[in-house]
Amino acid sequence: MNIVFICGCLEKGFDGVGDYSRRLAGELVRMGNQVHLISLNDYYVDSELSEIQDADGVNTPAYRLPSKWPRAKAYKAAYAKIKLIVPEWISIQYVPFSFHPKGLPSGLIGELKHMIGRTPTHIMFHELWVGVRGEITLKQKILKQAQQFLIKKMVRQLKPRAITTTIPLYRDALLPLKVGILPLFANIPLTATDKTRPVYTKHSKDDLIIIHFGSFTGAMEDFESQMKYIIAISLMEKRKPKLVTVGNGGHFKQRALQIAKNLLGESSLIEFGILPATEISELFYNADIGISRSDYLMYGKSGSTIAMLEHGLPVILRGNQPECFIVDEGFFSYGSQLMFVNDGAKTLPGKWRDSSNLYNTAKAFINTLNNS
Repeated sequence: MNIVFICGCLEKGFDGVGDYSRRLAGELVRMGNQVHLISLNDYYVDSELSEIQDADGVNTPAYRLPSKWPRAKAYKAAYAKIKLIVPEWISIQYVPFSFHPKGLPSGLIGELKHMIGRTPTHIMFHELWVGVRGEITLKQKILKQAQQFLIKKMVRQLKPRAITTTIPLYRDALLPLKVGILPLFANIPLTATDKTRPVYTKHSKDDLIIIHFGSFTGAMEDFESQMKYIIAISLMEKRKPKLVTVGNGGHFKQRALQIAKNLLGESSLIEFGILPATEISELFYNADIGISRSDYLMYGKSGSTIAMLEHGLPVILRGNQPECFIVDEGFFSYGSQLMFVNDGAKTLPGKWRDSSNLYNTAKAFINTLNNS
């Protein structure tokens, strides 16, 4: 099958949906398909760029169009590239803010319709609109309504043969549309082995290593509860907690780290910035627990959370364990690895065998197209 993925940005390690598209494309190529990547709003290039991008040892052609270009120019170039490729399917990897700084890509829909023509189309909604769960300000309600309108308009005009999203909450928000679930895989490959542990993460058996990967949220009370949860577990385990942070941390990083220092002690904090995926993988293998910024409803769309789970880590979620919570070790399920901060500290689950869902996701993706 010949497929074109359209996303916002393809700068490796700096755009979650771009990384997702690249790894999925690489796995699809490994399975015998042809895949091209196109980024329409790429902040990391100054001019159009055709290149080969590597994903897990597989080379995939990528065509990147700069965000600084006038939109009409970028869309015209993308249309010309698609005409040369003649794909059997076009897959739109959609996040509102990937295509417009305010999350309102109103001009995109008509241009996509022109690019696609009669080519069968799939839309993957990685995100929908602000406040899917209703937790928004009055100002955000206006943005929500506009984003909802654009998504409905996109589906109505593009008439996709297949629509998927990441979590049941998003699927239900898109009713009455027929939407399938295509869960995330991690953007951090399982690369480390017992012989490749980095020196900087070596620790004694008396240390309890907790890792936070990615950006912190403004939910400081929840983060403080997670730190207290860690302290309770460390007392049960009779081990000293050490918090390892990886990534840029985002806008709320300093506030969160101050909370961690106040509760755990300054010597218990180990900070890393942005690291290569191989080194992040090594850090995961050396950790005992992961911290997620998500709760049970949203963890399935968090690439950082899925990365920790795929590496076998038990992960502390925000909020409560749901009443309908079921432990199921089948495809895409991590029930036994999840801990819920509001339910009180319990015995630390052991680490699970690492396992990537990339192949299963790629297979499910192809099945979705074939059955649409």
